[in-house]
Amino acid sequence: MKSNCIARVRILFLLIWLVVLAAPAALRAELTFEFLKLPNGDVGDLPGGSTFAEAFGVSADGTFVVGNSSSTSSGVMNPLVFGNAIEGFVWDGTTRVMVGVGDLPGGRFSSRGVAVSADGRVVVGNSEETSTVARDPKRSAPFRWTRGNPSVMAPLVNTTQFPNFLFKEPALSAFATATSISDAGDVIVGSSTWVQESSFIFFSRVRSI
Repeated sequence: MKSNCIARVRILFLLIWLVVLAAPAALRAELTFEFLKLPNGDVGDLPGGSTFAEAFGVSADGTFVVGNSSSTSSGVMNPLVFGNAIEGFVWDGTTRVMVGVGDLPGGRFSSRGVAVSADGRVVVGNSEETSTVARDPKRSAPFRWTRGNPSVMAPLVNTTQFPNFLFKEPALSAFATATSISDAGDVIVGSSTWVQESSFIFFSRVRSI
């Protein structure tokens, strides 16, 4: 009886092994990791500043990657300081070109790309700007950057361009960021921390581009 059970277990393991061997290569392929590369073959990093870059978002098909990097505009990073200035970027996997998205007026030159539309034309994230709240001189505001000639970065606040956007009172918010965008680039969502309540409020906005 015992020998029969052992034989059955061996046959079961053999069958499982044969199924694994017969599985498509795509199912058995190992995950691979690689650096974002520039046209000259160097690891992706914006010009100037320190050698530093982080990726935070990717387009639907993986062609475009967004994140932040040290750049000429953000300056050289201090390894002894937390929260160094950075600049958001969008990287094109087809051309391997990395482009800085700039910064909103006020505060330090610092921004972060968090999400990107499917065609790589629209990037959203957050940028540092000056706050009117005395106890919080720095704050992070959500932005939408649109590729063009010239490319334009606009704050996501309650203005004519973005009417009824839930991020209505920038003076009362210590931190806000856009966290995701639809493939078409017409729906943006994110979160905001309010000074009075110290809680998160999620916002969304639909508009034609």
